[in-house]
Amino acid sequence: MSTRFTLVRHAVTPWNAQRRIQGQSDIPLAPEGIAQATAWAAALSGLDATLIVSSDLRRAVQTARILNEPHGLPVRPDERLREQDWGTWVGLTACDIDRDHAAELAAQAELGWDFRPPGGESRREVLARSLAALADAAVAAPDGHVLVVAHLGVVKCLLYHLLDCDFLPGQTPFVASRALHRLRLESAQLSIETMNEALP
Repeated sequence: MSTRFTLVRHAVTPWNAQRRIQGQSDIPLAPEGIAQATAWAAALSGLDATLIVSSDLRRAVQTARILNEPHGLPVRPDERLREQDWGTWVGLTACDIDRDHAAELAAQAELGWDFRPPGGESRREVLARSLAALADAAVAAPDGHVLVVAHLGVVKCLLYHLLDCDFLPGQTPFVASRALHRLRLESAQLSIETMNEALP
C-alpha cells in the first residue's frame, strides 16, 4: 500500500494578521483568507486527490471545503489534526508573550520537542496524534492521494520529525508558512517527497 499526502496549512484568519496565538480556538477565516483559499482551489484543480481530511477547527474546515469545490470529494474532519494547544497563552500576541512571559518562553524553547505552553500540550503530543491521523487516512485511501488541511504547528511537527530535526533556538526556519508539502506512506514508512511548493 502506498498513500500520498499533500499537506497545506489553512488560509489566513484575523488572528494570523494580528500575530495572535490561536491554538485550538475556533477562529474562522478572514475575508482575505477566503480569497486566498479560492485562489489555491483554482491552482489545485488538477490535483488527483481521492480524499480530503482536515482539522475539525473552523478555519481548516472552511479552507478544505473551498479547496474541495473543483473535486467534490469526501471531506473528513479529524480533531487529531488540530493546532497545538497553547493553553493560557491562547489569545495573546507574540509581542505579549515576548514582553510578559519572556523567561518562561525562553525556558520552554530550550526543551525543543518538549516545548509546552502553560496549560497546553507538547510538540511530541502533537506529532503523535498527527501521525495517527495520517495512518488512519491511509487506511481510508489505500493507494490513494489525501489532501490534508491542518495548521502550521502540525505541519512543522511532521516535517521536523521526518527530517530528524529539533526545535531548539537558533535553528533557521525552513518550513514555509503558506506552501504545499508532499509526503508518501509506503510499507508503513512515511517520507517527504517535496517541501515548500509555492501557492498563489
